[in-house]
Amino acid sequence: MKSLSFRWQLTLFILMICGVTLSLALVGLYLYDARQFNDEIQTRLEKTQFLLTGNLVPLLEQNPEATDLPLGVLSVDSQIAAAAVFSPDGKLLARYVRFGAHEVIPPPPKGVTRLFDSHRSVAWTTITSGNRSLGLLYLKAELSEAEQARFGNLLRVAVIIFGAAAFLAITVAFRLGGRFTQPITELAQVSTSVERTHDYSQRVESTASGEIGELIESFNSMLGTIQSKTDEIVHARALAEGAKDQLEEANRTLEARVEDRTKLLAKAVKDAEEASKAKSSFLAKMSHELRTPLNAIIGYSEMLREDAVDEGNTRTAEDLDKVLNAARHLLGLINDVLDISKIEAGKMELFLENFEISKIVNEVIATAQPLIAKKGNTLALDCPPDIGTMHADATKLRQMLLNLMSNASKFTEKGTITLQVRRVDDDESIEYAVKDTGIGMTPEQLSRLFQAFSQADASTASKYGGTGLGLAISKQFAQMMNGDITVTSTAGVGSTFTIRLPATVAAKKPKVVNQSSPRLTRSPFPNEKRPKILVVDDDKDIRSVITDILDQSGYEVFTAASGQQGLDLAGQMLPNLIILDLMMPGMDGWTVLTKLQHKPALADTPVIILSAASGLEMAMSLGAAAVLFKPVDARQLTAEIAAQLAPLPPNFVLLVEDDADSRTLITRILDAEGCSSRAAINGNAALRILKLGAPAVIILDLQMAGMNGFELLEVLGKNPVWSKIPVVIITSMDLTADMRNYLTPRTVAILAKGKFSREDLLAHVRPALKKATPVIAS
Repeated sequence: MKSLSFRWQLTLFILMICGVTLSLALVGLYLYDARQFNDEIQTRLEKTQFLLTGNLVPLLEQNPEATDLPLGVLSVDSQIAAAAVFSPDGKLLARYVRFGAHEVIPPPPKGVTRLFDSHRSVAWTTITSGNRSLGLLYLKAELSEAEQARFGNLLRVAVIIFGAAAFLAITVAFRLGGRFTQPITELAQVSTSVERTHDYSQRVESTASGEIGELIESFNSMLGTIQSKTDEIVHARALAEGAKDQLEEANRTLEARVEDRTKLLAKAVKDAEEASKAKSSFLAKMSHELRTPLNAIIGYSEMLREDAVDEGNTRTAEDLDKVLNAARHLLGLINDVLDISKIEAGKMELFLENFEISKIVNEVIATAQPLIAKKGNTLALDCPPDIGTMHADATKLRQMLLNLMSNASKFTEKGTITLQVRRVDDDESIEYAVKDTGIGMTPEQLSRLFQAFSQADASTASKYGGTGLGLAISKQFAQMMNGDITVTSTAGVGSTFTIRLPATVAAKKPKVVNQSSPRLTRSPFPNEKRPKILVVDDDKDIRSVITDILDQSGYEVFTAASGQQGLDLAGQMLPNLIILDLMMPGMDGWTVLTKLQHKPALADTPVIILSAASGLEMAMSLGAAAVLFKPVDARQLTAEIAAQLAPLPPNFVLLVEDDADSRTLITRILDAEGCSSRAAINGNAALRILKLGAPAVIILDLQMAGMNGFELLEVLGKNPVWSKIPVVIITSMDLTADMRNYLTPRTVAILAKGKFSREDLLAHVRPALKKATPVIAS
């Protein structure tokens, strides 16, 4: 049935309906006729029974046992097949069987009369006279030949009618069915052809009305749409093939350029290293060559001064004092330069020993007292006599304290200089605080402290003298002993420099401190989802300490002892974050960082650089997520890692700023307002965050190493989602009219650093946060 065409299926369906309908009609007609016939027989039997009973009653009244009863009169009725009369006790008195019939007279039933038995009719009737039973009459009728012929004619007529109706149904269905099946057949043929050839230009030509017509129109419309889309896809594919060729060519060109740039960068790093070594070697040699004649000058000047004093030549003695002071100052400067060169070359060593703290402090006081009193200052000491001992480099501690006391006396006149010593952190650390009531410093001047050959400003250097090396050397010494120097100051009020050192300085301590601090920032993920961190550093001790710190903080740590090993391991494990040292033998950190940026699987992996003293701008330009200077504090390291890996909060503010102090200030403003924020040190780091989720607003600096603010704005403008993010500019640049014309349509506000208030910033951040839809990173 399923293999037939729709036209034949429709024809057979109509024929089946007609056949079933006619069959039901004929069956109904036959049953009706049979019922009518049976009713006629019953009526005839009743009449015959009535007449015959009337004739038999007189005879049976005369002789109940009579056997010559007139049953032969029934032969005139061709429908009576048999008859019999029984006595009341069931004895057969008389019987009649039609000639030629083969009938068996059944015994009388017991109180049961059946008018119909199969296709024949039978009647049992009691013969009564008054209330007395005379006997029992049995009559049986059957079809006559005429009646049988009548039934046969009925069947023949039914067959003829059924045949004629079937022929008419087939003819009508076949002829009229084509009008309905032809459009559907053509639709099926076109559909099969399209499926086989994928030629979507074909159409169904037949027309029809009603639902079939709508189906054909929809099918043709669908083919038209598919054909249009297919043509667009073919055209786009052709364009894509062309673009692919161009992209492959661009990739080949880019690879060549990257290779050339990598070589130039490697050469620049090598040249810088050689220059640094040459500088250190030059300073060491020059310091040695200069100290030899200076020692002679100082020695001879002291001898001449003693002679002048003995001879009473006061003026000559005063002149020789000036020569001695100048020579000693120059010798101190040369010693400082030599210390700086040793520190930068990594050749400065610690000589650790146990000593009494009070003894060192008293020696420093005795040495600094004349210098402090020279400007009319008063020296105060706040040191418990039972402060005890410490294990450190006594010489370097003494030099640090003298540097701080000297600075305090230099910038204070007729004031008070206080040296305060105390134990802190449950006696685990010692704090040395040098307080003065001198000129103090502004926040801008504080930002330039502790840099070699740098002072607060040019006017300070010209008025008070000095080279700016003392504080830089002191800070390096403190960090070598796993401590640090901090400063607080107010212009016109005074300054406080604080040295904090461990009570027991560990020998050859790796340049990471406080690794067991309970204030470590833990991983932002649960223990079962520990992020993977790769540490690349050639120093075994540093790798070991960082591994312990990060393991305590909830991270899974992998280590590599060289740049090449780090690259290979990163490609295998695909870490969530990489901690990279710069100065390594063989492949240095610059080369590793460059190669990471050109590996698609690792390009978006945040890299935290650990630097000895320099390289911030170059690291940022190469895509570093953060730069931490050695020695790095464990709390600072874990906090930076957690900030890089933490999932993005909903409706957060993205702060793109390379200056750490500015980031801290703006972050505090946002925290006080209850705003969630994420910081990036330049445009490259910002793009890494933007790929994870869109912020509600971006606060952007313009001058940054690597990708600056202008370049980031260009990238944002090319992305349909990022281009809708409000941008607030905060810059210290002196913007030209052209710059402002460029920035104004791309930003919601431009604020100048140092001139905007907290409310100025929040006035632009709050509306953006209200309009933003919460976005949570995956």
